[in-house]
Amino acid sequence: MTDQSVIVNAFRENVCRPEAFLPAFAASLGAHRFAISRRKCPSLLLYFRLSGEQMAQEKSVADRTHGPCATRRRRGGTTGVTGAIRLSLRDALRLTSCSPRQDRGDFDTSDRLGETPMSDWLHNLSVPWMAFIVFGFTYLVAILIFAGVAILSTKERATSFKSISPGMLPVLGILFGLFVAFTAAQVWSDSDRATAAVSREASSLRAVILLAGGLPPEQEARLRGLVRDYIEETVAVEWPMMARQAASLKAAPPALTAALRLVVSTPAQNPGQQTTQHEIITNLNSALDARRQRIIVSQTEVDSIKWWCLYLQAICELLVIALVHCDNRLGSAIAMGLFATGVATSVLLIAAHDRPFTGQISIAPTPLLQIMPDKEASR
Repeated sequence: MTDQSVIVNAFRENVCRPEAFLPAFAASLGAHRFAISRRKCPSLLLYFRLSGEQMAQEKSVADRTHGPCATRRRRGGTTGVTGAIRLSLRDALRLTSCSPRQDRGDFDTSDRLGETPMSDWLHNLSVPWMAFIVFGFTYLVAILIFAGVAILSTKERATSFKSISPGMLPVLGILFGLFVAFTAAQVWSDSDRATAAVSREASSLRAVILLAGGLPPEQEARLRGLVRDYIEETVAVEWPMMARQAASLKAAPPALTAALRLVVSTPAQNPGQQTTQHEIITNLNSALDARRQRIIVSQTEVDSIKWWCLYLQAICELLVIALVHCDNRLGSAIAMGLFATGVATSVLLIAAHDRPFTGQISIAPTPLLQIMPDKEASR
């Protein structure tokens, strides 16, 4: 019998006695299995004890109000003691399967929070630490290739290794240069697009702030306050989310949406005010479009296939250098060291600018902060 069926049986037998659910669960599951679960998940007993107390209180209230085992269904959901027990049972099924993280007393929340990939970890490093990782990895690859060729370069194999044409070196070098050029072009393009989107968003909001002076005083103060709220939310919420590539276009910004409704609903008292409202709406739409472009660009990065191809091409070049100079260890080491340094420099330059809004070298919300209205002027 599986652990889940044991828990279900205990639940069915004690559905009206939540305070007896834990003892029944322990007896049904077996002393040995329960001891293992208790050792692996030290919070299991505490969880069921608290849940049992809470469900007992709910049962007492339900008995006084609606009678024993009272349940109430509303919109397809279940409330009351039965609903509480079902929720506790659902959580118990998760708790009985303990992961290695739970051995330390913590529940595994990777399914809810997600795990940080290696790419996120690398991009969030400072430039010196990123340089240390990139250069160290590249030099390690070069050393392994050098040592492997040196071990295999016996008298019989050295002649075969020397037969490899040195003409392959410039061909492989040109291919590696093309890989670097195409990858760097994508990175610079994404960075330029991100910078242009932030600048256009700041310019549009600045125009809205200036044009707000043509509205009645109450609407002007309200509009300035909404622009300020939008900038504060963008800097405090959206910017960190873009750094994690977690920003989404599903929900429109509430502040700008409210600003659009405010301007549209304000009656124009003269032709000048009508023109002002039209320009404000145009600039608000421009700011919304710039925000969309900013979030879209924040999702871009050099994919793993390009990184693998880049390093594979570099490994081929290093291998040919080692084979061609297998009879001259010092010359081979110098040549491989120089090429490895060039590879690491190129990779570091691309990785540091890969994600426009992530890392030490990233686009900051400085333009938005510079045009943010003061609190006194927004009131």
